[in-house]
Amino acid sequence: MLCLFVVYWLLAALGTMDIDSLDIDADADADTDGGGFMAGFLKIVNATDVPLMMVLSLICLFKWMLLVMYHGYVGFASLWWGGLLGIIVAFIIACIVTRILMKPLSPLFAAFKQGENDEEPVYGRECEVVSGTLTDKYGRVEIPRERGAPAVVACRLVEGDVPLKRGDKVVLFDHDKENSLYVAKRI
Repeated sequence: MLCLFVVYWLLAALGTMDIDSLDIDADADADTDGGGFMAGFLKIVNATDVPLMMVLSLICLFKWMLLVMYHGYVGFASLWWGGLLGIIVAFIIACIVTRILMKPLSPLFAAFKQGENDEEPVYGRECEVVSGTLTDKYGRVEIPRERGAPAVVACRLVEGDVPLKRGDKVVLFDHDKENSLYVAKRI
């Protein structure tokens, strides 16, 4: 499990995966099933306030470290009940430690998400090309926003338009839902 989290964080560091890409909405889960075990667990470890993958990675890391220490120091850990006891205790301690470490980060991630769902009009906005080139197939543009940091989105030019280079200005006028790209035209 720890190896899977290492691969995930390497992909996130390379930019091929978003840190929130595997998160779930714990509030929606709590509303649909009256709280439930999973929603309660996520609230206990502060996974409703910080990215779920960060919380699960820390739980997995601390559990692994505790089990290595447990098997090194406890003689009955090789028995089936000793191993099971170690797994349960390590999981509980890992959850407690993760909760303590994640508590100070809750306001930080809340600040990042503030205004995240505020819709600002995108069409008709002047944007700047931030990828090496912007073609009729693919590219990236930066949309300045009135509140918060600028948004960088996938974009393409109108069919047959001459490719643009980084720093050129375009106007967004449509959204290609099939390919999840915005469509732009030269200013």
